[in-house]
Amino acid sequence: EEFEQAFGRYIGRPAEELVAVTSCTEGLFQAVDALGLGPGDEVVLPTISFIGAAHAVRGAGARVVLCDVDSVTLNPTVSQVERVVTDATKAVLVLHFGGAPGATAEIAEFAWHRSLHLVEDAAVGLGSSAVDRACGTLGDIGVWSFDAMKVLTTVDGGMVWCRDRDQAERIRKSVRLGLGARS
Repeated sequence: EEFEQAFGRYIGRPAEELVAVTSCTEGLFQAVDALGLGPGDEVVLPTISFIGAAHAVRGAGARVVLCDVDSVTLNPTVSQVERVVTDATKAVLVLHFGGAPGATAEIAEFAWHRSLHLVEDAAVGLGSSAVDRACGTLGDIGVWSFDAMKVLTTVDGGMVWCRDRDQAERIRKSVRLGLGARS
């Protein structure tokens, strides 16, 4: 809880919206579950992404739909996401390649207008921001990594941020097996 509080202060969000997890990949699995994604749903991922994102989507029974990325930023643009969105699309999961947000703010606005969820894989995005918000807090759920190759390391581990505090509490109960949930 102390780490969640300190992390929240750093990214400018209340600790109640944050949940420490065992890894960024676990955070991605929890995000997909918290959003209720499953069979029949499509989730857009950029062609450059960590395999854990696709595993989280497929683990829920949802379909991965890949979109191209910009050749300079290696992040997707709105037009690249828009090209692959169908009626079955329920979410977009972007990776902040190299910690750079790319067009995430614009993708967040597009997702909002299309009633799509936006999950940010901000594994290496700690310290990066867009539109005066920390990377990982532009969409519905953001996830960071603290493994040995990241900006901040705890040897392993991750953090999940949820815009919806009920989703954060649901994740907290899930990863803590119902123990130590905030009241």
